[in-house]
Amino acid sequence: MDFKATKALVTGGSRGIGRAIVLALAEAGAGCIGINYLRNAELAQQVADEVRARGSHAILLPGDIGVQEQAEGAVRRFLEEAGGIDILVNNGGYGQPGSIRTVTPEDWAHTLNVHVSGPFWCARIAVPSMIGRGSGRILNISSIAGRRGVSGILAYATAKSAVIGFTMSLARELAEFNILVNAIAPGIIETDFHAADTEEYRRNSTQNRIPLQRWRSWATTTSRGSLSPSTVGWACGWHKEKCRCRCWIRTPRWMRLSMLTRKLWRARATSSRSRLN
Repeated sequence: MDFKATKALVTGGSRGIGRAIVLALAEAGAGCIGINYLRNAELAQQVADEVRARGSHAILLPGDIGVQEQAEGAVRRFLEEAGGIDILVNNGGYGQPGSIRTVTPEDWAHTLNVHVSGPFWCARIAVPSMIGRGSGRILNISSIAGRRGVSGILAYATAKSAVIGFTMSLARELAEFNILVNAIAPGIIETDFHAADTEEYRRNSTQNRIPLQRWRSWATTTSRGSLSPSTVGWACGWHKEKCRCRCWIRTPRWMRLSMLTRKLWRARATSSRSRLN
């Protein structure tokens, strides 16, 4: 797995999971990393400084992924400054609690724009460059909420479920161009995204479903290896296996999500046992 000279763009890359992915790509030696952010320019600049300290070039890309002109504009600017794109990570997120009785039409529309339309707008501009370069990787961040549903966050869970369908369809469409499209569906990660959650919501809706009764933080995720450069490589499709006849084969796309999930659970179980010992 060789990330050298690769050009990657991460939406929502200034904090949380996005920040962890940006730093993991820099640690792996990515040549140029685009960091999209919405409002906090100071925080984005700090991430860019960390990327440069690791020897990679950083490009700051302000813009709301939920607005077509801004989403497409951010990708176009990255293409102009970087000269192309190899990896697109659609991580930008938005969510407001709300049931069928309380969610507003505005929140519903904006949530779907950020999580579903945003990845479409970004991929739409990035794919021609990937086809021209002969390969590419698109990684969409879904959520466990999109796989099993969660009450009280109707718009968010609906959008994340749509991300999975978008990913599967796009993967089939772009396979002939050597462009791999994958999605990962994280569980509950302690980031700013959940800062406004009430203790009752955390307890009733999420933590009661977790055997260890605690959330994962992006800081421990990066430090303990769960989101290491190699894990990013697995998700982006760079993972290879050696078969019995000693030739190298690519892991089938349909297996990669389950393999990544097992890898994360094993890392989690190992860290738990080490703490108990």
